[in-house]
Amino acid sequence: MLNNNSHAKGNIMQRKYNIITLFTVVALLFSACQVSPEKNAVISKNDGSFETNLHKKAAQELYGEIPIQFSENFFCTDGSVEFQMCIDQTISITEMPVVEVVPHNLTGEDVNHVAQTLLKDAVFYEQEPDSSPQYSKEELQEAISCWSQYTNDDAYSILYGRVNEDDIDALKYNIQIYTELLESASEDNPHKICDWVFKPENYYFSEYPYSNDIIQATAMVDGIEYVLNAVTRVKQDFLLNSITLGIGKTSIDRRILQAQMCRTDKPSQAQLELCSERAQEILNQINLGTWFADEPEIEVQYYGEIPEYSIRINARPVLEGITVLSGQKNPALTSSDTFSSEYYLTNAFFQFSPEGTLMSFGIDSPIEINTVINSDVYMLGLDELVNIAKNHISNADVYAGYGVPSGIIETYEQSFGEKIKCEVTIDSMGFGLARMKTANENYYYIPAIALYGTADYYGVESGTFYIGSGEPFGERQQALVWINAIDGSII
Repeated sequence: MLNNNSHAKGNIMQRKYNIITLFTVVALLFSACQVSPEKNAVISKNDGSFETNLHKKAAQELYGEIPIQFSENFFCTDGSVEFQMCIDQTISITEMPVVEVVPHNLTGEDVNHVAQTLLKDAVFYEQEPDSSPQYSKEELQEAISCWSQYTNDDAYSILYGRVNEDDIDALKYNIQIYTELLESASEDNPHKICDWVFKPENYYFSEYPYSNDIIQATAMVDGIEYVLNAVTRVKQDFLLNSITLGIGKTSIDRRILQAQMCRTDKPSQAQLELCSERAQEILNQINLGTWFADEPEIEVQYYGEIPEYSIRINARPVLEGITVLSGQKNPALTSSDTFSSEYYLTNAFFQFSPEGTLMSFGIDSPIEINTVINSDVYMLGLDELVNIAKNHISNADVYAGYGVPSGIIETYEQSFGEKIKCEVTIDSMGFGLARMKTANENYYYIPAIALYGTADYYGVESGTFYIGSGEPFGERQQALVWINAIDGSII
């Protein structure tokens, strides 16, 4: 029998779960194919200093590897956030450009080239419309044979780490449908070779509400089915250009393939290096700009007590020899001006199995250099930039929501009936390029600093830990503030 304290703790944990579940859904919605989020990308000083300094050449300064140290504790103005700054690192200082870029609108030739770079010599077939899918007899037989292994509780539980009778019933139903289709299925391959022509989205999906142009194709490599999806949209409301590749046409296929590929020992350093080399090699060949592959990260997911390991590698664009900083947030996809289109941030990622098999890939918002505005622009000093950052964050309060979705702190206070405070640790600084929008609907990449750290939220009276930066809302360490190094404005 639970005592009162245990019961109260259980209620807190259940309410936490409900709140996190709600905001996870919201976060996912606003990080995927959002249509009209409402967040301004850049806060400008509007004092003319940016335009004045934009064409100003840097004064003779010390370039090279510069050691920096910042150690200080301070509070925001109302005391609801305590900041601990403990930065001790070396920053590489070099000539920094201002580069104007424009979106690279994908063509069918681009998509074909990327597909063949990812899966050399693979044959890609056009995905049929959802209203008239085509299957060969062999495809149906293989699916039925594979899925039938997981229609009992034991096998399903080993695969998913739990039992869900509704999902098992749905799987059995799909097997029944495929079995009926066998009678009329062709012995030959019914799929057409992909023509690499973008088609309206409702060609593939009859009830899909959006009006993007897409290419969908599949390829089989070493018994693994890959699905490729490319999207382009060039309209006044917003812009999209992306290519993704993943394993498995259905969710059960993806789950089975991932389990087969990732239930291994923890990846070794040699395996990490091999995947890193392959990622950089692919990036060098896709002909969509210059890219830098970040250090590989080991990801682990548990299904019950069974771990599944994979290797993730993020990539960032390189402009005029300078790598773009990581962690900048996506801007509004549409602005308050209905004639002003926005564009997601440019990035790419890879996911490999520990054995080095490509599991997924994505590239978002490729860009082209329009012009180099200034090859060695004037910048404020690091000390001044850090002080600007400190002043900015100290004027915010706990509701700024460092590392968590906007609005979640108010929800926690209402749910648990107490005020919440925040403890932020700032432990590193990035110096590189960040994006800002120009007046002519293009984009500048400008020199900037970013302060990175972690945030944890506690009850003021109880001291109860409620939530921190990290899962399920992103990485544990996040960029907390971005400062334009040319004029000190907040990005």
